Amino acid sequence: MRPGSLLVRLLALGAVASLLAPFLPGVVWIVVAGLILLGAFAVGEASLLRGVALSVGRPERHVLSLGVAEHLSWTVQFDTRRELFVVARQTWPDLVAERASVCRLRYLPGARAPIEFHVRGIKRGRADLPPLAVALSRWGLIERVASAGKPGELSVYPDLRAVSRLNARLNSYALRGFGSRLSARIGQGREFDHLREY
Repeated sequence: MRPGSLLVRLLALGAVASLLAPFLPGVVWIVVAGLILLGAFAVGEASLLRGVALSVGRPERHVLSLGVAEHLSWTVQFDTRRELFVVARQTWPDLVAERASVCRLRYLPGARAPIEFHVRGIKRGRADLPPLAVALSRWGLIERVASAGKPGELSVYPDLRAVSRLNARLNSYALRGFGSRLSARIGQGREFDHLREY
């Protein structure tokens, strides 16, 4: 558990308001009451988040093509009846151009939320992929940080699709060199002279 962004902002606001105490004595009691109420909400959010179970659907092995920008799509699900705000963070090995990717989403109860990361392989090889790090929050006062899923494996191979495209292009050039060319067949198209045989 760690303090959320909203809790930090409200505490800073309370500290600024307490500076007015020498000029407005009644502000002290307002600040104290606000801090007590804020602490109660923070404790309630922490206890709510502690009981949330989470699961991640992702394959154990991921394969990327060298030099190609691709996206990896996973799913995450939480055992809760309340709406949550989720920040998912994945760190990558040095085979990938990105050092880390972050996905922010709002989770609705009973759904499987998609997580998508855009990555590009820059070096051939195989490396371990650490588990997904997830930060959960309900109101923004407290965040629960947890690891989701198991470690995986990431492999980067040469782009075989580019090789097949190049092979098809070279074959078409070679066939043109032998005198073959593309021509329209009778019956294809919408022109009248294409349809007159029918």
